Amino acid sequence: MDVDDEGILSDALDKKIGRLNDGYSFRESMIDAKIRVVRDKPYYGPGAHLLMQLIDEEQSVRKACIRMGLSYSRGRSILANIEQQLGCSVLERRQGGRAG
Repeated sequence: MDVDDEGILSDALDKKIGRLNDGYSFRESMIDAKIRVVRDKPYYGPGAHLLMQLIDEEQSVRKACIRMGLSYSRGRSILANIEQQLGCSVLERRQGGRAG
């Protein structure tokens, strides 16, 4: 069968497949995947991971939320969801702020 684009022919028995891939480097390709951890509902993904990293760097939930552009209440909600799904605390808490 004559076609304009040989790429649409994919007969595995036909040895033309190797010729179709000539000149293409698979090193140029990569996989970009996002992983979420789910129990009853998703609780750990790229956003939660970044929040936890920033909390570790800043030693402050408030400062981490500011860096992410999240409200403090949204950050606390993400942390509460993680802790609820895991059934344990994920942060060592100590009082901060002006009086802390």
